[in-house]
Amino acid sequence: MPHTATLDFLHGILAQYEHCAIPPVRRKALDRAYELLVMEDENTDCQDLGPVNKMMNQICRIHVEGRESEAFKRHMYRRSDFMWLGAEGMLMCGTNGSQLWDIAFICQAIVESGLADQEGNRASCVKALEWLDRAQIRQNPKHYGANYRHQSKGAWPFSTPTQSYTVSDCVGEGLKAAIYLQDHLERVSSFLLQCFV
Repeated sequence: MPHTATLDFLHGILAQYEHCAIPPVRRKALDRAYELLVMEDENTDCQDLGPVNKMMNQICRIHVEGRESEAFKRHMYRRSDFMWLGAEGMLMCGTNGSQLWDIAFICQAIVESGLADQEGNRASCVKALEWLDRAQIRQNPKHYGANYRHQSKGAWPFSTPTQSYTVSDCVGEGLKAAIYLQDHLERVSSFLLQCFV
């Protein structure tokens, strides 16, 4: 879609401002942007929201702190969370996975289909419930007030607690799966107890 005249006009103004920005104001803005970027890295262990801003943060941290910094090493380590090899070559996911989303629906399907009632699946249901427990976010992000993140303690993420971004339907599906499994395992345990008493 072509630019509107209004957009071109605003771009022209901003381009002129870039040449005459007040250095102390510009420095303060850049410092604040970098501070927010570092807080995001600390909140997510350098996974960030997704691969796009993860790579942008990585470039900024290298520019400011250098290739020998701990931040650079951590970013390099975390890059593999998004990349995978497919038939077409190296690919990159939009997130670091969908682990919680997938396991929540699998658990619900197992309980609703009756597969959870089979003795051979009981251990798997217990393991799934343990995973859901470990995946639940236990603390708010370190800097949630200062860097405009929501409180997320008690929620479930789309993927893993390390990345720590929550989505309402992921919280709902994680909670539903945990309740399904807890109720089911409690009923099975009660039944087994009655059988052996």
